[in-house]
Amino acid sequence: MPDDLSEDERRLRKLAEQTQVHWDEAQAATQSELEAVRKAVQEQWQHEQAIKERTRQTLQTAQQGQSELELKAQQEQRQQEEEKRRKDQSQGQGHGY
Repeated sequence: MPDDLSEDERRLRKLAEQTQVHWDEAQAATQSELEAVRKAVQEQWQHEQAIKERTRQTLQTAQQGQSELELKAQQEQRQQEEEKRRKDQSQGQGHGY
């Protein structure tokens, strides 16, 4: 009987070692998978940050363009008002006003 116990004990220890080896391999695969996920998440985050920056720059450029258009429209309006005022003055002088 003591020999049987020793044999059973040896088999259990061997099974425990094999289980540990397989567990370590499974954990290693899991760690590599986690690293791949981390890398993918980081790349996605960087991609989204680049898009946000381009969007911000595009909006800023559009706002500057809009401001320039508004300024040009105001200048044209002032010129038209000035031309109208001059025209009204010259017509008024010609009619004896």
